[in-house]
Parts: sequence; structure tokens; C-alpha cells
Amino acid sequence: MCMFAPESVRNQKLGRFIAIPLNRYKDAIEHCMAHEQLECHKQSMMQADEFLTRMKDPSTDILNAIDNIQKRQVEDNRCRLIPVIKTVIFCGRQELRL
Repeated sequence: MCMFAPESVRNQKLGRFIAIPLNRYKDAIEHCMAHEQLECHKQSMMQADEFLTRMKDPSTDILNAIDNIQKRQVEDNRCRLIPVIKTVIFCGRQELRL
């Protein structure tokens, strides 16, 4: 089975290049050109390119971007909480009500 095959063709019978050997090499160019025009081939190529891009540069992965955003938000929230905590400590030392 093809690694990057789209969902629409995953349960279909496998044909030439995968399950059926190409014995007539004189027809190979025609079969390759016809296969390149198929929508499933184009989708598979896009998925393979995206996979290679993410493997080379993990920062382009959406999960990493979301994780980085969440980390920044946690750090920002902690910075905003520091003055509140300092105020509570100050009021406690001065025996003032909140």
C-alpha cells in the first residue's frame, strides 16, 4: 500500500506499479504519464512534500506552533500574576485587609 495514498483510494484494488508488475517496458512512459495525471497521485505527492518539509523543519508543524503559543501564554500569565501575589504579600505583612 502506498504510504501517502489519500483516503479515497486506500480501500481500492491496487493496480499497476504496486500490485501488477510492469512487464512491457515500452508502455512504461505512457503508464507513468497517465498515472501522474490522476488526482490521487497529485494528492499523494502533496502529502509527501508536506511530510518532508515537516521532517526537515519541525517549526513548520502546526502542533509545535500551538505548543509554542501555549507556552508563551503560560509565561505571560505568570508575569501578570506576580504583581497580584506581591500585593497580597504586602497586605499580609502590613496586616491590611484585601
